[in-house]
Formats: sequence, structure tokens, C-alpha cells
Amino acid sequence: MENQSEHISAELQKQIQRFNSTFEERNKEYKKLEEELQKRKATLDILSENLIRQKTKLEEQEEDVVNREIVLKQQEENFRDTQEKWQKSNSELEERKASLVIEQTLLVEELRTKKMKLQREQEELQGEKESGLVVSDIDLAMYIQKEEVAQNYVEKEKHHSMVKELEKQRDVAQQEKTNLLTKVLQMQGHVEETELEPQEKNLEPQETDLKQEEIEDIECAKSKKSEMIEKAESPQKRKEEFVKTEAQEDLTAHVLKAHLDKQSYGFHDVELLHSETGEQILAKKNTLTCRFIFDEPAYFDIVVSRRNDARLQKTLKELNESEQYQGIEFYYNKEDKSVYATGYFTSDVPSYELMKEVERIMECFNE
Repeated sequence: MENQSEHISAELQKQIQRFNSTFEERNKEYKKLEEELQKRKATLDILSENLIRQKTKLEEQEEDVVNREIVLKQQEENFRDTQEKWQKSNSELEERKASLVIEQTLLVEELRTKKMKLQREQEELQGEKESGLVVSDIDLAMYIQKEEVAQNYVEKEKHHSMVKELEKQRDVAQQEKTNLLTKVLQMQGHVEETELEPQEKNLEPQETDLKQEEIEDIECAKSKKSEMIEKAESPQKRKEEFVKTEAQEDLTAHVLKAHLDKQSYGFHDVELLHSETGEQILAKKNTLTCRFIFDEPAYFDIVVSRRNDARLQKTLKELNESEQYQGIEFYYNKEDKSVYATGYFTSDVPSYELMKEVERIMECFNE
């Protein structure tokens, strides 16, 4: 029995040892499993943090996209508003352009009518002079008897009054022509008042019932006086006749070329060119280049090379806003790196008036 009890106890001890070793091994496994779980938890925590950061980043990107869509929508609305305003401004500009063309045509026709009326009145005045109705400024009492002067005094006063009235009408017509020409020039940007000098009054003496000797004396005195007047006034008279001739003919490329050849204005290399758009005149003065293009409408360009900078842009803006150069467009051309001044003119503008305006604009370039 004792052997059996000892045998049971030894067996039980072995089983207890096996239980203990099994529990120890299981505990080790639990510890390893727990360590593995801790590692996985740490990894999952890192992944979770990364996911949170990515989620936050995506939310920020999504918010940025929404903001950009809002800005883009606002820009589209602004663009549509700007486009509508531009279309409206363009329509108004086209209407104003058409109105100005009509107004310009009316002014030109009115000017031509006044010109015809003035020419007719001048021909009537010339006819009166040729018919002997105009009296002389020379006192005939110095050469003929006082009785004859007294007989013709009443008729002389009558004719003298008629001449004064005709000359007054002629001066009024000339002033009307000047005013109309000024309006046309103002529309084209040539805001320049023109003053036309009245023509000299050449009065012929009335000769009635004079003796041959007295007639010869009068003719001699007239001849001497004419020579003195011609010597004193011939340069001014020739200038007035030249201006009058140019004012009566339409401005063409050939007329302007002839004017530049006579007056020069300091230009050199003056050329007459032909192109599809019309005849052109090219002239140079120092570093400036001036082009006259006889197109519809006719215009001129004053060109000079300049370096583009903020100061130049400011100057161009001030010139375009200046009332002194109203109607003249100043701008910078990036292609040829040059500054342009562009203005328009009509065929009724005399050559000397056009060149006077061009010289005025050239002063802006400080040449």
C-alpha cells in the first residue's frame, strides 16, 4: 500500500510539474502575444495618426477647392459684367463715331457752300471794280478842277458806300468760313484758331471828263505810288498770295509734297510713296519720322524711337489727357520700340495749317 501511495504521489508530482511548466510556457506565450499586440497597437496608432493627418489635409484641400470655385465664379461674373460694359461702350462708341462722321460731312458741305458764296461775292466785287464803280483813295482834287470834283462828289460817295458794303459782306463771309474751318479742325484734334487777313483794297480811280495832261499826271502819280507800295509790301503780298492759293485747292499728296519742297520746315529725305491704302509722304527731321497717309480718313504719324519705362508711360498718359492735344493719340508700339503721335486731317485743310499743327505736336518730343 505504501508503494502504491508513493507511486501515486510521484505521479501526481509529475502532473503538477507538467501543469506548472505548461502554465509557465502559456504565460510566456501570453507575454509574447501581449508584446506583439502592443507592437500592433503602436503601429495602428501611428497609422491612425497618419490617417487623421491625411484626412485633415484632404479637408483643407477640399476647402481650398471650394474657395477657388467661389473665386472662379466671382471672376466669371466680373468678366461677364466687364464684357457687357465693353459691348455697351463699344456700341456707344460706334454710334458716336457715326454721328461725328455725319457732323463732319455736314460741316465740310457748309464750308464749301460758304466758300462758293465768298467766291461769288469776290467776283461781284471784282466786277464792280472793273466797271469803274470803285473810287480811288487818291484825292483827285489835287489833279482836276474843284468844280469837277464837286460835280462828281455825290456819285463818288454813293459808289464808295457800295464798295464798303460789299467789302463788309466779304469780311463777314470770310469770318464764317474761318469759324467753320476751325470747327472741322477741332473735330480732327487741330484746335488752332485761324485768322485770315482781309484782302487789300485796290481801288481804281473814276476818271470822267479829264484833260489828257491831267490824266497823264494821275497815271504817273498812280504808277509811282504803286511802285512804292510794291517795294514795301511785296514780300508780305507774295506770302499772302501763296497762302491764298494753297487755301483754295484741296489737300493731296502732290500738293503737300510741293509745299514741303518749297517751305522745307527742316525736313529732309521727303518721299512720295504709293501703296494699296493710298498715297503716302515720308519725311524725316533729326530723329523724328513723319508720315502723311492719304487714306479714308487721312491721318499723319509722328514716330520716334524711345525706351519704354514708367516715366514714358506717365508722359503718354498726361499727353492723352491734355486738352491742348485733344484729338491726338499718343502711344508706344512694342514691335518697333517707338512712340507714335497720330492725328487726322481733311482735304479742306491748307498745307500750311496742317504743317503748323504737326510742328506743334513735334515739340512734345523735345527734338
